[in-house]
Formats: sequence, structure tokens, C-alpha cells
Amino acid sequence: MPEHLILSQFINTNNSIFNTFWIISVIITAIIWLYYKHKERKVENAYQNLKIEPNQFEMFCFFIYGGKIGYTFKKLNFANFIQRYDYKKYKNNFILFSPVLIESDIAYEIAELIIKKLIRKEFIKKVETETINDEYELLIESTITIG
Repeated sequence: MPEHLILSQFINTNNSIFNTFWIISVIITAIIWLYYKHKERKVENAYQNLKIEPNQFEMFCFFIYGGKIGYTFKKLNFANFIQRYDYKKYKNNFILFSPVLIESDIAYEIAELIIKKLIRKEFIKKVETETINDEYELLIESTITIG
């Protein structure tokens, strides 16, 4: 820095205040980078988890918990449930790390995919309604137990 005309006036590497500020800045930058890298990995793991069919079925069972034959639900409600679903495997109790949230458009596509699989397996059927939000009826009883 001594040979640079402008920077040499403002930055003195022999100054302990500057060195302390510089080290703290590097540490804060590293912490922020680790935070976002960790968050990115959690979201990626949650998306991978959503691709597994037993996990999709388990999520649906939690959504209709206690549902009896004839129970109806709307696709948008299921998509909202997927978006807010508690991805316990990817949750960290450390206060800085927020829970994983799935984006709404992806949650809606996942809901469509799961519903198509459930219709194909004859677990649910589409109810004929005149609304924009598709409605479905449960053809089996919820068998999941919590605890």
C-alpha cells in the first residue's frame, strides 16, 4: 500500500485499529458465507427428500390426519401444507439457522405430482366442482399414527 498514492493516505497496515477491523470483517464474512451455504444445503436436502415416494405419502397422511372416507380437500391447501411442512431432518436448533421453506410454485407442482400418484393408486378422486381450485375426495381412511 505505501506505493499507492490514494490508498496509502487512508489505509495503514501498521495501525492496530485497522488490523482489528479487517480481521473482524473477514470473520463476519466467513460466518455469513457459512450460514448461507448451510441454508442452501438444507433446502437442497429437503428437495431431495420430496422426490422419495414414501416421504410424499407420509406427508400426505399428515395432511389428512384423521381423515375418513369422503373427506375432501383442495389442492391449494395441500400445496400450502407442503410449503410449511416441518422438515425435521433438516432443521437445526441453532437460532441463526431458520427452518427450510419450500417455494410456493414448487410446492404446488409437488402437490400436483403427489395427487396424480394418489389418483392412479385410487386413494383419492377428483370432485367435480366449478371452482378454480381443484377439490379431491379421500377414498381410504387415514392410517397414520402419530407418536
